[in-house]
Amino acid sequence: MPKKWFVTGIKINNSYYNEGKRVLRQKLDHVLINIDKYLKSHDVEDLHQLRISIRRLRYPLEIFINFFPKKLFWDFYNKINKLQDSTGHGRDLDVMIMRLSKFQDEYNIKLPQELFDNLKNQRDQFYSEIDTEVIELLQDPILEEVKELIDYNRFVKHK
Repeated sequence: MPKKWFVTGIKINNSYYNEGKRVLRQKLDHVLINIDKYLKSHDVEDLHQLRISIRRLRYPLEIFINFFPKKLFWDFYNKINKLQDSTGHGRDLDVMIMRLSKFQDEYNIKLPQELFDNLKNQRDQFYSEIDTEVIELLQDPILEEVKELIDYNRFVKHK
């Protein structure tokens, strides 16, 4: 466990443990909902919301690290961290394309189409990578282990 995450003196009592599980259930639920939206649309805003929800899950994971068996924590955390990085690269390219388009309009200039084509190809590659990562996460038994540990299926009901 990284020293920067270690907080001395925390006792994992029932209240702390139950509230921690509640936080993790909610944050995981938002990630899963946003994965579903993103996979259906591949929309720029859905990717952005997915990235935000991943970040909002990752940080509480660090706080509640003591809830997890060490291997389970690191396996799951590394998957979430990798997915946050991938969605960040995709988001960066989306923003760059939007800003360059806006720049063209504001200054009434024409940037080379090859620039946009290249950026869109890179973005498509990242989107494909993101698709693979989220599908692997959804199919990975580690997700079910985490859900079981935080009582996800007991408390989160989907339509």
